[in-house]
Amino acid sequence: MFRLYVSRLFSLREIEGLQHAICSVLDILFIILAKISKDELSGLPVLYQAMLSPAIKPIPVVAALTSWISYSRAPAIQVNAARVLSMLCIFADHSEPYLLGNAIGLGDKQIIQLRVSIENIIREESARNEDLFVAILNLLTSAAHFQPAFLAAMFASEAPTSSRMSENDAKDMLLVYVERSEILVKSHPRVLTSVLNFLKALCQEAAQYTDILDTMTTSKKFWEMLAASISMTTQMKAPSPGNLTDTEAQSFTYKYKCQSAGEVGNLIDNQKLESPNLQHVKNILLSWSKSSVLTELLKSSAACMYDIDIHLRAKIASSLFAVHMIAKLISGDAGSLSVSFIENMDALFSKLINLPAFSELFTLYSRHGYSEGTELRNLILNDLFYHLQGELEGRIIDPGPFKELSQFLIDSNLLQTHQKNFDDDILLDAKDLYLFDLVRLRQDMGLDTWDYSEWKASKEIAETLLFHLQNANSMLLLASSGLSVLRGLMMVLTLNESADEKSTTSGRLPKDLVLSCINHVCKEFRETVDLLIAASDASKGVLDFLAAQTELLLCLVRNMDGNMTVHTCNLLLQTCRFGLKTMSESRPLLGKVKLTMKFLLMLLILTVEYSCNFAPVAGAADTESVEAFGEVSNTCLGLLPSLCNCSKIPDHCILSITIIDLILRNILMPSTWIPVIKEHLQLQHVVVKLHEGRSSDSLPEILKFLLTLARVRGGAEMLLASGFLQSLRLLFAELSDTVLYPVYPIEKSTSSEKIEKPQYIWGLGVAVLTSIICSLGEGSLSADVVDNMMPYLFSEKAYMIAYYLSAPVFPSNDHDKKRARAQKRRTSLSALRETEHTLMLMCVLAKHKSSWVKAMKNMDSELRERSIHLLAFISRGNQCLRELSTQTAPFLCLPVHKEEFEYCTKSPFVCSKSGWFGLSPHGIQGINLSFESTKAAAIVVKDQATCADTATPSYFSDVVAIQIYKISFLLLRFLCLQADGAARRAEELGFVDLSCFPELPMPDILHGLQDQAIIIVTDICEANKSKQMQQETQDLCLLLLEVSDMALYLEFCVWKIYGIRPVLGRVEDFAKEVKSLLRVTEGHAPLQPSIKHLKQIIASLYPGLLQSEGIF
Repeated sequence: MFRLYVSRLFSLREIEGLQHAICSVLDILFIILAKISKDELSGLPVLYQAMLSPAIKPIPVVAALTSWISYSRAPAIQVNAARVLSMLCIFADHSEPYLLGNAIGLGDKQIIQLRVSIENIIREESARNEDLFVAILNLLTSAAHFQPAFLAAMFASEAPTSSRMSENDAKDMLLVYVERSEILVKSHPRVLTSVLNFLKALCQEAAQYTDILDTMTTSKKFWEMLAASISMTTQMKAPSPGNLTDTEAQSFTYKYKCQSAGEVGNLIDNQKLESPNLQHVKNILLSWSKSSVLTELLKSSAACMYDIDIHLRAKIASSLFAVHMIAKLISGDAGSLSVSFIENMDALFSKLINLPAFSELFTLYSRHGYSEGTELRNLILNDLFYHLQGELEGRIIDPGPFKELSQFLIDSNLLQTHQKNFDDDILLDAKDLYLFDLVRLRQDMGLDTWDYSEWKASKEIAETLLFHLQNANSMLLLASSGLSVLRGLMMVLTLNESADEKSTTSGRLPKDLVLSCINHVCKEFRETVDLLIAASDASKGVLDFLAAQTELLLCLVRNMDGNMTVHTCNLLLQTCRFGLKTMSESRPLLGKVKLTMKFLLMLLILTVEYSCNFAPVAGAADTESVEAFGEVSNTCLGLLPSLCNCSKIPDHCILSITIIDLILRNILMPSTWIPVIKEHLQLQHVVVKLHEGRSSDSLPEILKFLLTLARVRGGAEMLLASGFLQSLRLLFAELSDTVLYPVYPIEKSTSSEKIEKPQYIWGLGVAVLTSIICSLGEGSLSADVVDNMMPYLFSEKAYMIAYYLSAPVFPSNDHDKKRARAQKRRTSLSALRETEHTLMLMCVLAKHKSSWVKAMKNMDSELRERSIHLLAFISRGNQCLRELSTQTAPFLCLPVHKEEFEYCTKSPFVCSKSGWFGLSPHGIQGINLSFESTKAAAIVVKDQATCADTATPSYFSDVVAIQIYKISFLLLRFLCLQADGAARRAEELGFVDLSCFPELPMPDILHGLQDQAIIIVTDICEANKSKQMQQETQDLCLLLLEVSDMALYLEFCVWKIYGIRPVLGRVEDFAKEVKSLLRVTEGHAPLQPSIKHLKQIIASLYPGLLQSEGIF
């Protein structure tokens, strides 16, 4: 092309015509490529071959485009060539078979030529040709996303220095624009937006552009200047779309895009949270929080700029114009309308005249003799036109046929062919971001010719339509830009939260600031929901913003880390209730609706958990806090119907019942929630999920919810009516044994993927069954449940009960047996709880004597033997503690869940190192205490856990020890029930039949339990003699006193039945322990009832002991 200017064969006009032709061809190519969706690319191999093949003659398309980008005499050609090449970068990402070499088939010489041209364009003042600058930056952005090899070649250093665009040059040029961001955001926001989008693309693909980014983003000045430009945008007042011209709307849009693209969170790789960039983010946020910048950012970005009135007026104007066009076409005057536009109007008219409302008007007008045939139709259309015109001017159409016709036209989406559905395209310019394509609409109207025909009188109607459509476009521009800002701000808050988790210094935002923002966002959320109710078919923009607002609330609540006020919790609960009620009633449930509902449910889980902390403690709560929590309770009660509706949606079922479970367990009384659950919850739908769902991940949450219901009689009756027993049987039958009681691999491993996260279904299932039986009481309904389930459990599932009653094998010094026994010694806190649930069920069933005897059929002897063996293992706690220096710990109890790993880092709360409180710390020795939320726990187990001096107690070791003593309590209770039953039979017969009397533990087993319980209670009371005992510790003492009491009772039974008396040395040692116990418990009033009962059984077993020791 350059040679044409010096050739005598071509005139300047011919050259300009050729340039215009080339520019038009490039424009057409861009339009074609832009209209092809990515899903259609694989079906267009011919297009691939034509556009990307290097074998095209005389010159490949890509090579021609790079040449046109260098053609500086025609900037329009450069712009269009850059736009087409940007699209081809995307296409090339889907066309690997057609690529030759790197960088979309360009040779080294062509790469150098393109590099030099781009360098020259960027180095020039961007204000001289903004379109060209933006097109080039968009090309680089597209290459960064889709053709990294192409971009890498652009920054290569093999070219001569005179023509090289080095990495340092690129950094310097980009930093210049960032440093001038305060000026550019006012004067040329489009330029700044393109620069920031390129930086954002580099950061999103950071692994490939590390060298380019490191120097730039670690610069303190870079972040300061970027933050300054964002701060300036907070001073902008949100404009009214109805008062903006097209140019003004685009200007505001670019400013919002600057704020969104430059949001500091968007320029940090999420995977590099240890990066020093995060410290810059924290510093910026802290400085913003001290001023009004962050508050203004949060509050301004939370406001939805989608104006439903503007969109409605645009649809009314479209209806008005359509009626006028139909009237013109009926009269035979098509004017300059396009064929497609005429066909659309004809189709609309056919639908309109077939409506009952139109027929009603036709009959009414005919009855009054207004006119006939076509003239009557014209008369109806004319009246409809003036009704619509009045509605556009603010007058409401009265209910009736005209209202129905008006509503039909408004809902018909008349200009559907002139609407554009756009994605968040990185190459999309603000001027291409519109709802209605006004250029095409003008062309279909032939509006330019109306001034020269009889249609001139109708031009005002067309201009009115275009005016309202332009307002709708401006509104969409601002609304979509505001949404981008909101999403960028959420990224910042999320990264700040992540940085705070990894930092030793707190970087959380001030509490008052966050609470204020939560209140404001809740208000904006309600207003946006109101828009959704009124938006009907035009609700996509509203739904997008609702989802973003909900996610923002979630970010803010997480930033509070539980430091909420009761009034804020109540406000959040009310907001969620309003949103869920509206969206759960929405039909159909669109994907965006479901996403917003998911965020609302996640927000509810956090809020309900925080609200539980405000539950008043009896005797310690003031009137104000009780009233405030009462408001929370009322709000939660109002939430239940909406949550029940959400549980019907498969995607939200588990989240919904989890929240319902939290509310029922911690906030509401059964008398308030049972009627609501009965009326609104389809419990059978939830129960069926027990055996219909093949994923075990959701089963624990379902069973926990059913367990909450089962603890109340009304809930237990609901479960039986919904077929729970049948579903429980199917669940136990379908689940494999490895899911019911998973076993960890014994091999050493550092790979967390080799350890499957266990889901203990058996224990939760039997816990629900146990609670149902207990809640139903002693009536016939309870007996029916027992008769139904007991034979099934002790026949088909006997192996399960036997498994959880199996005692670990004690460690041996025989190295050949160690490895085989290690597998059996390994357990977890969840597995111990499974044993607890199994024993609770056995104790409850054993109370039903007749059903027990009928179902067991001599199987109870094996149960008692297993129980005694497990009790013997527990009773040897003190002995094992003394032997730890020579052998391994009795078993290894591994933390599994995140909460348990956190327990391992907390200090112990039980002030004793006796019994299992001394043993359990050795059970986690040699374990790598690490947890990742997205993977199962990574556990490394050593062959042995020895060296008693190195074990450090923790909160987790205390919880494990308490769980072991809960098991011992239930074992003793079960054996006491068996002994009581035998004693009653002996009384009825008048003699003791030893052959029928149940097995009882040997005295030394019972002595071990008595010693552990008494010594631990003594240690705890001694440590708390000068202060009030915590409730958790007090409950432990009461549990251990019950253990001592039952162990003494069973020892009394052994004496009376078998005549085995304790040896003299045992009596002396026990007397010393009891004396110490009674001395230290004197100041603890809550323990005295248990102490009194303990004295009574001691007096029966050891007559005169208390008197001889001076204790009464």
